[in-house]
Amino acid sequence: FQLKKEKLCNIDTIACGALKRECPDYAVPMCQVTQDSIDYHVSNEWGLLESFQGKFNIQQVIRLYDQILDMFKTCGDWYLNVGGFCFKKEYVCVHKQHTALQCLYIPEEEAELNWEDLRNLLLGILIQCDENSGSVYQVRLFQLLCLKEWNWETFKNVVKQIKKEMASEAWHTSRHCEMEISDGAVCDQSAQQEEIMENVGAALEEKEDSIGSEASAQLLHQKIEDMLQEVYHSNELILKCMSEQAYYDLP
Repeated sequence: FQLKKEKLCNIDTIACGALKRECPDYAVPMCQVTQDSIDYHVSNEWGLLESFQGKFNIQQVIRLYDQILDMFKTCGDWYLNVGGFCFKKEYVCVHKQHTALQCLYIPEEEAELNWEDLRNLLLGILIQCDENSGSVYQVRLFQLLCLKEWNWETFKNVVKQIKKEMASEAWHTSRHCEMEISDGAVCDQSAQQEEIMENVGAALEEKEDSIGSEASAQLLHQKIEDMLQEVYHSNELILKCMSEQAYYDLP
């Protein structure tokens, strides 16, 4: 991908070096810089957001927003200025799995951030969110981003709060599923225990028919032991059966 520019002013050579060697996940890798153009490397796993025809779910939207927040927080660690990132959709790439984005970076010293481009990017991502995915969260974000005087700090706080609410919602959903599974397991265990006890009863009847045969009694003892071992979660019923072995008077 090549970005044409009439003339680059005060090229930031340190930023160029960072983007050519190693660069953060949210920046498109740079190949070379001339006085009137910049070449970037965009792999096949990425495509321009401008050409994106799919739909995001609300979790993916928040993940992309979180990545932009991280860009503001950590770009200085890479000797980059947040004002150097291009937030227009034609300069933003999205991963084919909708899980991440990358922005082109123009390595000019003292570049200024275009807040309106940033807001349009955030709105553009949100507009492409499936309307059936987290509609309550979408409304909150739309209300915030459509304000005439929108506030970046407020936006950050809202995104963080939505992340917490989504995590809590996911936990409660998971907990509910676990309880349903647990209830089903208890029913299965009870049915299994009933079956085991029926088999124990049948085995006792078999013992009565084979009294006098020490070998038969030993085989019967082993058979009952094997039946009881089939229940993996010990409870009062199993303990009761084991304690009654003396009553059964097996050798």
